[in-house]
Amino acid sequence: MRILYDSENVRNAIIALFEDPRKRRVAVVAFVGEGAEAYLPSPVGLELFCWPKPGNTDPDTLVGLMKRGAKVSFVDDLHMKVYWSETKGAILTSANLSTGALGSRNLKEVGVLLPPGEFDINRLLRGLRARSPSPEELHRLEKLHKQYKAKNWNQFIGQTRSQSYDEWYESKEYRKTWKMAVISGTVRLASKAKRRAEEEYGRARPQNWVSSKQGDYSKNDWILTFTLDNDRPNDLEWFSVDYFVKVSRSEAAYDGNTCRYVQVWPLSRYTQPPLKLDIRFKKALKESIGEYGRQRLLKQNSSKPPARLIDMIYRHITKKLTPERERSERSTWKKSILSILMNHYPNNTQLSTIYREIGEYITLTDYLKASWKDNLQPRYQVWIRSCLNKLKNEDLARNPKHGYWRYCPP
Repeated sequence: MRILYDSENVRNAIIALFEDPRKRRVAVVAFVGEGAEAYLPSPVGLELFCWPKPGNTDPDTLVGLMKRGAKVSFVDDLHMKVYWSETKGAILTSANLSTGALGSRNLKEVGVLLPPGEFDINRLLRGLRARSPSPEELHRLEKLHKQYKAKNWNQFIGQTRSQSYDEWYESKEYRKTWKMAVISGTVRLASKAKRRAEEEYGRARPQNWVSSKQGDYSKNDWILTFTLDNDRPNDLEWFSVDYFVKVSRSEAAYDGNTCRYVQVWPLSRYTQPPLKLDIRFKKALKESIGEYGRQRLLKQNSSKPPARLIDMIYRHITKKLTPERERSERSTWKKSILSILMNHYPNNTQLSTIYREIGEYITLTDYLKASWKDNLQPRYQVWIRSCLNKLKNEDLARNPKHGYWRYCPP
């Protein structure tokens, strides 16, 4: 048995415990918070048990781990923290699987590392009433977690990474749902909406509001708002519904719609929106609206984006890259990896650190996360090693020891 006296020792022991995906690995923790992926170098096949408590377990992180091959189960009122590997033993600790416990928040944690064979993981699991998370339960957790975070934003230390549209589309049943609102003209804030912001949230004026019919949107909905200039969508922005009020015909704010949907806080206080509004998405949305038809979009009765439009956007956004674009993307990978090495200079950078941090620079699609060949590393890790060798040939990086890289100033 080895005692782990601080958070750093616990973190390093967990990473080492779980680094081999070929053997059975189990994590039984109360909460899975933002940043948990950084401590699970190879989540494929990992059995992960956690308590789906809004405000503590982050649904975006769970979905990201599930997409990378982790087997997630929910257990209500779970509070233990056990990390187990078939070949490397078990860690019993106070630390949840989160950046708060294992990273930048510097919480004081302790643990013990037991040798293989000392801890009966199957006996422990038999005592848990575990269930597989349904898409509906994950969606409910996402809405409640967003609501909690908006009210308690100072308890959180960061954001999970935003998804690209193609990542969102390929998530299938685990997609975050969203709706649309085409904005035209200036909308007055109803007096009841302003009063409720003051009384319930302590805000003299809410951040944003949308005018629409009753029933178009619900509390905690994500809405993609934009204006339409001919067929061109402009001013794209995410909107989160905190509450809505009815507007009567006699009120000065009445504009033909019976409801005001209100977002109280700045967008930074909520969880990540369903997808990034990047250049690729904006261009694909413009092309898709032109193909679908502006008038047809405006006349639809539902606030949900039409399924055909969703498919059109994906088709436009995943068009085959031109040779020039492919060269540009390869250059982007090299520049991103070089930036990571420079950020850690003069220290050596562990290869696993580059694998974790590349997602801050590059959108890791399902294609890039998939195995290069059966039971081998994901494609993005193969590409990283290829780029590192090119940087080495250009005398911009060196490999001082196995698994470590270092920036070489010109």
